[in-house]
Amino acid sequence: MNDASARAAEYTFYVNGQYVPMSEAKISVLDSVCHGDSVYDTMRTVNRTRIFRIDDHIERIFSSCRAADIDPGRSPAELKEIILEVVRRNVHLLGESDDAWIIPRISSGSLLDGEPSVMVMFVHLPFRLYARFFKLGAHVMVPSVRHVPPDCMDSKIKYDARLFMHIAEREVRRIEPQCGALLLDIHGNVTELTDANFFIVRKGEVITAPTRNVLPGVSRQVVLELCERLGIPAHERDFQLYDVYNAGEAFRTGTSYRMMPISRVNMRHLWKKVPGPVTSRLLEAYSKELGLDIAEQYLSHLTDEERKSLEEETSAISA
Repeated sequence: MNDASARAAEYTFYVNGQYVPMSEAKISVLDSVCHGDSVYDTMRTVNRTRIFRIDDHIERIFSSCRAADIDPGRSPAELKEIILEVVRRNVHLLGESDDAWIIPRISSGSLLDGEPSVMVMFVHLPFRLYARFFKLGAHVMVPSVRHVPPDCMDSKIKYDARLFMHIAEREVRRIEPQCGALLLDIHGNVTELTDANFFIVRKGEVITAPTRNVLPGVSRQVVLELCERLGIPAHERDFQLYDVYNAGEAFRTGTSYRMMPISRVNMRHLWKKVPGPVTSRLLEAYSKELGLDIAEQYLSHLTDEERKSLEEETSAISA
């Protein structure tokens, strides 16, 4: 058993009123979560103990519950206290520069009695997995799968039954294992990645898809607020791949890494120097908002030799 597996074996989860070791965290095979009849949220710790914008995340999962007609059987204040208690019970597993994902999930419950199931999970953030992208930029690819239209399912609900997204991920990762899947809608508009919101910077303006077509991410909202504060023009509007190919920068936003530059789209190396100037300003402002250097926290998990090699690779690409 490696160190990561050993730590995971000690995690404490919350399942339906009980704080239990991960190995004992179980639900019935009859639970509606097995049918995707459930909503969830993802949040992260900052400096090990603080959860960034926890109230925004709590509001989002309860909004998803209301839209999905799922009674969580808990108040927002009760769920918040459960989440904070899960952090308290696991914080000793976090190293000096570690942080964690916190994932609450609520289903409509057993097919037999209909009582809701409430679960909260705790998982270390995979810093090493994403570290190199802060220097080299992430890669994204458009799959053949299209985003579900909002008149079929409201994209603002963070729900589990997202088979179309998993198919999209598998399609692009057969080509490039660490590539993100960038979904278009049925009209050819860019929407979102399967696990993140997507932004471009074109002619000095920050552009992202409207919430009609995407999940209203908390990190997405922070970026829009930072744009307003910094005087950077920002717009929520439809745009197409043509706009992406002609953009000066692109980045993704998500709970774990908050902001990450993108360098390649559909195998095209569009931006060799990342992050670009606007992305850099926003990343610096976001780091101040969090109270930690976002990129450096990820890079600090690499060895000195790995960092040196990454710097050499970055210099070679930028030359």
